[in-house]
Amino acid sequence: LNLDQNVRFLGMRSDIPDLLVCIDVAVLSSKKEGLPLCILEAMATGKPVVATRVGGIPSVVRPGETGMLVDSGDAPSMATALLTLLNDREQGNLMGINGRKLIEEHYDLKKSIAEYYSLYMNVQNLTHP
Repeated sequence: LNLDQNVRFLGMRSDIPDLLVCIDVAVLSSKKEGLPLCILEAMATGKPVVATRVGGIPSVVRPGETGMLVDSGDAPSMATALLTLLNDREQGNLMGINGRKLIEEHYDLKKSIAEYYSLYMNVQNLTHP
């Protein structure tokens, strides 16, 4: 397809944080999805996200706030959203800041561990009074 000037297939990587620093916008064009870790990772590094409106993605990619959503399979809308953020760096930067705040508030590792611990203790107390 003559994409070698613009696309690199990097294979398995262990340096994702270093790669995320180099991108301008994270893009995910899934047809079906839960809540993909790659979006959370991109948002944690302050990147805006363009993604499809499927699964749990709309719970974190909030249009105009942390990124932009498009319908699955709508390539023209995906391209338009991506170009919008690439051409308006200020808007993209603001969405990236908002996304990072959302991750820090709701997906902090220490907070998540504490919430799981509390859940497990409550279940244990219900099953073994």
